[in-house]
Amino acid sequence: MRIKINNCVQSILKVLFLLMLQTLTPTNAKAENKVLFVLSGHHSGYWLPEVIRPYKDLADNGYQVEFASPQGAAGHPKAESQLSPELKTVYRQIEEKISTPKSLKSINSDEYEAIYFPGGAGPVFDLAGHPEVSRLVNAFHQENKIIAALCHGPAALTYVKLKNGKRLIAGLRTTGKSNAEEPRWAEDWYPFLIEDKFKELGSKYSSGKPKQAYIVYDFPLLTGQNPQSTALLSQKLVSLLRNNTELK
Repeated sequence: MRIKINNCVQSILKVLFLLMLQTLTPTNAKAENKVLFVLSGHHSGYWLPEVIRPYKDLADNGYQVEFASPQGAAGHPKAESQLSPELKTVYRQIEEKISTPKSLKSINSDEYEAIYFPGGAGPVFDLAGHPEVSRLVNAFHQENKIIAALCHGPAALTYVKLKNGKRLIAGLRTTGKSNAEEPRWAEDWYPFLIEDKFKELGSKYSSGKPKQAYIVYDFPLLTGQNPQSTALLSQKLVSLLRNNTELK
C-alpha cells in the first residue's frame, strides 16, 4: 500500500514539475529579443526621428521594443516633420505605444538585451542624475549588455556610478552632441554641455564634423553624436545584438 502511495506522490510531483516548466518557458521567451527605449518626460521633449528609425530597424530584425519614461508619463515628441513618409507610417502604427510608456521603477533589466536613450533636449533635464536611470544602467552594465545613447541621450549616463564607485563613463570612449553643434544659447539654458561635462568627468570624448554621422563603440557603451548619426548607430546596435559580440 505504501509503495502505491509513494508511486502516486512521485507521479503528482512529476506532473507539477512539468507544469512549472511550461509556466516558466513563455516568461523566459519574452525576455529574448527585447530592447528598452528610455524616453525623456521633460517638456523639452525627445527627438522623434532618433526613436522611430532605431525602432524600425530593430523590429525589421525580429526585436521587440518597449518604452519607458521616468514616471511612466507620455513625453513630448519633437521633429515629427523630419520623419520620412515611411517612418511617419511606422510612427502612426506605434503612436499609442509610445504615448503610454512604462515607469522606470517597473523595469527589470533581465527582460531586455539592451537599453537605448534617444536624444532631444529632454534627457539633459530629467534623465541625467535620475536614480532609476542609474539603477538600470548599473544592471545592464553588470549583465554585460549594450547601453546605447544618441545626441543628447548620453546625458542620461553622465552621473551614473558603478557599484565600485567609479563613474560609468570614466575612461571609456564616448561621443554625444558636440559644443560646435550646440546653439549659442545652449550654455545658458542647459544644465551642462555634454562635451564639456564628459571630458570633465574623465570620459575619452571625441566628435566628428558638425552634422556628420559619427558613432563610438567602447563596450558596453554605444554612443552617437547627433541626429545625423541615427541610422549608423541603429545599424550598429542591430549588428551587435545579432552577433552577440563584445568587440572593442
